[in-house]
Amino acid sequence: MKSRILLCLGWSLLFFAACTKSPNEPVKYVDLRYLAKDTYSLAALDPEPLSIQVKSTYPWEVYNTAPEWVTITPETGVPGELYDVTIAYHDNNALDDRIDTLTIKSDYWVGKKIVVFQKGVAYLTTSFDETSALSEKESEQTVAVLSNQKWSAKITSGEEWLKIISKSQGELDGEVTLHAAENLGEQRSGTLTLYDRHGVEQVNVSIHQKGVQLDPDLTYLRTDHTEQQVSVAVHSNTRWTVSKVDSTQEWYTFAKTEYNDNEPLLINFTKNEGSAVRTAVIELSTAAVPGITPVKKQIVIKQANDNTPSRQELDETELAKWRTFSGGKPQVVNGNDASFRNARIIRDNMPIGYYAFRVLPVGKTNSQVFIIQGSNELRLHFEGAKGRIFINPRPWRQGKNVAFDTTKPNTIAVNITKSRTKKGKIDLEYFLNGESIQKMEAFGMDPETPFSIIMGANNGTAIFDYYEYSAPIKWGDE
Repeated sequence: MKSRILLCLGWSLLFFAACTKSPNEPVKYVDLRYLAKDTYSLAALDPEPLSIQVKSTYPWEVYNTAPEWVTITPETGVPGELYDVTIAYHDNNALDDRIDTLTIKSDYWVGKKIVVFQKGVAYLTTSFDETSALSEKESEQTVAVLSNQKWSAKITSGEEWLKIISKSQGELDGEVTLHAAENLGEQRSGTLTLYDRHGVEQVNVSIHQKGVQLDPDLTYLRTDHTEQQVSVAVHSNTRWTVSKVDSTQEWYTFAKTEYNDNEPLLINFTKNEGSAVRTAVIELSTAAVPGITPVKKQIVIKQANDNTPSRQELDETELAKWRTFSGGKPQVVNGNDASFRNARIIRDNMPIGYYAFRVLPVGKTNSQVFIIQGSNELRLHFEGAKGRIFINPRPWRQGKNVAFDTTKPNTIAVNITKSRTKKGKIDLEYFLNGESIQKMEAFGMDPETPFSIIMGANNGTAIFDYYEYSAPIKWGDE
């Protein structure tokens, strides 16, 4: 037996050759074509009819596993004509979902089987207002259950203070009564979970109880090396204080240490003139009230060291650290600028960090900066003839074309850091004249492996004024 399958314009075409009983008997071919999905999902009540198309060189039929569930029009067809087949499923009034299989067949060849999922009418929900909160006093709360089936209920979080005291299971509509213990501390939340007749989780109801609130907007703060004041939003409903976990640290202070309700926390930083990141932990605590457990929250604060880029003039001393890549060596002009005429140079063993390249007016010249690690490349093109910066990474990712003024000096920069989302990869941010123009995450370069930098011009003359470099800040939690 021979068979062949072709796809064309969304149609599935199946040509079947039947096995013959003798060498002289003619081969029987079936050309069955259809347009249908692999699966369909339908509502329990008033489901939308399905529509498929069928055509064959032999009589065909469409049938299903459970004929009483559906009306198929037409169910059969004659050879050579294209049919629109409507498949109308009846309402599924049973609680359970059901699954059916449709079969498209011509002669004795099955062309396709289609799986149809139809929902049942079972439902399980609640009308409880999850935005409300119970009193901090000992109390009871009723949760209305809306259902047309058997159900059960269980406390799945907050069991230490929240209990079911009535109706942990039922059938049809009902109520679950909860008991909440007195709250002498922080506001809290628990979860009531409802399960259907099969024990499958269907609804999670959040139950909140009032209490003391002390929620800073963040628990980790980074700031740069400069002297400054930083404001942190705090959500509270009581008096609270802030203190240093290590009282000997003098490089930061608080504008004040006592606050009320939603006042912002104000932290004053001195300038970090050291060579490393400074780290501290501060603690927020609600004021002492008899009978109430204080709420405490900590924030880790880190201040960067000064990593202002160092400038490398492209004089003879600096150019001696580079080697020719193509077209010969650049000429030193203006005392400390490098003039490239159809020439490029390369320097190896360069670490990750921030790199900025200052290029004098390029006119119609195409100048380049490439950062390379094995087969991975970050290509930056100054296309003077087109008046654009072209970012072209390899492996390819969608780079940007950014217009620039070819009659003025321009600085193109890229900040290369360890990826925040994928170990062994890098994150990138590109800048043109100090403004961010594109970011890329988890690019395929190893941050621990040095790479090479190529710069120069491949069409005309380009003058590079200088380049700058700064190492990444070592926050200690990368």
